[in-house]
Amino acid sequence: MHHGAATSRSTGTTKLEKVLERVRLVNRRKMEASAKDFFRRVPGKAPYPTGREKDLYAEFAHILLSEPATVIPALIHALGAPATLDIERRLAGTWRAYRVTAWRAYRVTTVRRDRGTHWKAPHCFPGCAGEGAISDVVLLLNPSFHGGEQVNADLLLYFELKSSDKRRQDREQIDSHLSALAAKAPSNGFLGAVGGRPLQVTHPQWLGHVSLSTFLEVSERATTGKSQLSADIRKLRQRLQSNNALR
Repeated sequence: MHHGAATSRSTGTTKLEKVLERVRLVNRRKMEASAKDFFRRVPGKAPYPTGREKDLYAEFAHILLSEPATVIPALIHALGAPATLDIERRLAGTWRAYRVTAWRAYRVTTVRRDRGTHWKAPHCFPGCAGEGAISDVVLLLNPSFHGGEQVNADLLLYFELKSSDKRRQDREQIDSHLSALAAKAPSNGFLGAVGGRPLQVTHPQWLGHVSLSTFLEVSERATTGKSQLSADIRKLRQRLQSNNALR
């Protein structure tokens, strides 16, 4: 164990893992249950669904974690920037070897906003550099919590999410986050965007951008035969359509 990685004697759980459990996006059998589980730990001013972007964080993670061996590589392929080829080469033929338990998802910025930690978040997530360089959700492959105040993983996939395809992505924030990733996680940290207007970014750690419409289509194709998840995705699509969020 690295110096400073405090561990609970009773459970073997590090202090960092216990702190981050508050903002973990956990997969339940149904999407609504996954979202309500998160809202229970990080309460807001209104019950789920609130109609705000916050709803999408747990829903996005639920879709990815329900069928990680098919949905995650499908999303990576759809994002399509040169960096995705690197990830696909690394994991070629091994996606199905990674069980659900190999992946974890977290709401990145909530750590600070909801006082989930005494550390000045998002210091605990490598490649997040404070104001202007914080994404919404991070997906970790084989995370390690034994490095003191920062989690590490084989892959750190950060995602900036927008609840509407008509919203503008903040280019300055994207560039700032990529600069932080280049400094703190140059070999295993990547950033992509889902939802919002298209944007062109040239950076070796940029995964690319897909619309919410494309994300839902890709997810549905990747989960054919999974009746509950398909039903959840259709329900989410209907809600976003009623909000005039899809293009």
